[in-house]
Amino acid sequence: MVSFYDEHGYDGDSGGEVLRHEVAVWTVGQLRAALVGIADETPVRVSYSEDPGGQFVEEQVVIGADLDEHVWDPGARVYRRARDPREAWFTVSADYPSGTYERPVRS
Repeated sequence: MVSFYDEHGYDGDSGGEVLRHEVAVWTVGQLRAALVGIADETPVRVSYSEDPGGQFVEEQVVIGADLDEHVWDPGARVYRRARDPREAWFTVSADYPSGTYERPVRS
């Protein structure tokens, strides 16, 4: 599989072209609408992209979700409670499915 960076000729050292990648972030309402008619027992997984705009390369299972009402305030250099509900994020946490995996040893 060719990565986003290889596909666009960026090697990190040559000052290659920087491309803007934009996605439409889903809202809780869109997620609810997508779940209409799906059985409660249906497992949830997450497919994520290795590179911006790349193909979905790994699938992970959802292990949790919660509303994160804290946002980074760069001026104060601290996390603060969201002043506006639209600043909050509903976060879905994922991990690899249960199984046996080989992991490289770090030196």
